[in-house]
Amino acid sequence: MAFPDRIERTVELAHPPAKVWTALTTEEGLGTWFGSKAGIDLRPGGGAWMSFGEDFKAEMRVERVEEPRIFGFTWHIYGLPEDDPRRTYVEF
Repeated sequence: MAFPDRIERTVELAHPPAKVWTALTTEEGLGTWFGSKAGIDLRPGGGAWMSFGEDFKAEMRVERVEEPRIFGFTWHIYGLPEDDPRRTYVEF
C-alpha cells in the first residue's frame, strides 16, 4: 500500500479572511496558534521559524504569498539528514 503524497482538508472558519491571514502570517499569530514563538519574513524566499518550547525549533522557507488567500511554506522533514533537499510543503 502506497502512502499519499498529498493531504487536503477544507475548514470553514467564522472569521474574515484578513483576520485569518494575520493569524497565519505574523510573528504573533504564528507564535500563538502553532508554537510558542515565531519569526517570519513574509515574501517568497523569506525565512520563517517557529519554536515549540525550549527543545524544538522548526525552520521554514516562505514559498507562496497571495494576500489574503494563499500562504505556502516548506520545512524540513523530521528524521532526514539536514542536507537532504526534500521538504514538506504546507499551504493555507
